[in-house]
Amino acid sequence: MKINFFLKKILKDIYIIFINSVIISFGISLIHSSGTLIGSTAGIAFIISYIFSISFGIIFFLINIPFYFFSIFKMGIEFTIKTFVSIILVSIITKINSLFISLIIFNKFYTTFLGNIFIGIGLISLFKNNSSLGGINIISLCIKNKYKIKIGNIQMIIDILIFIFSYFFISFPAILYSIFGAIILNLILSINYNI
Repeated sequence: MKINFFLKKILKDIYIIFINSVIISFGISLIHSSGTLIGSTAGIAFIISYIFSISFGIIFFLINIPFYFFSIFKMGIEFTIKTFVSIILVSIITKINSLFISLIIFNKFYTTFLGNIFIGIGLISLFKNNSSLGGINIISLCIKNKYKIKIGNIQMIIDILIFIFSYFFISFPAILYSIFGAIILNLILSINYNI
């Protein structure tokens, strides 16, 4: 009976992580194709990929490595494993998207808006399933658990710092679109389920 329950839980976790990794990856692909940014650790990976023309997925995975050790001690082993799997899936699926989907962007404003909605929906579900996309998400969850501050508010402060830094690497209109997208994403995180 316990084995059956445990197996069902694992299958449910795999399903939730996979589906939401696909949703998030599509949102990231939309934003990346529009030449705008997302905040958090993914935003840092975007900046590096724009500067050095390296795959976003590889950079995103590598940036998150130091945060796994922090996660084990602060969030526990189950959370860390789920987060690790989520990051790997998002990195791989984003790369697959770039190989098999060619996106022609007609309106960066709308694309940024839509991409951040997809990412927000996926992140909420990951957070509810005791997972994240690593990096700054882990720090935000720790602060939320300790000080009861909404994740969206924490993420917005960090995102603003990333966008200020990005001024040296992407155009000013792209930064404005990115800020708009970050507001949408962080509103989704702040309002939905009060996380």
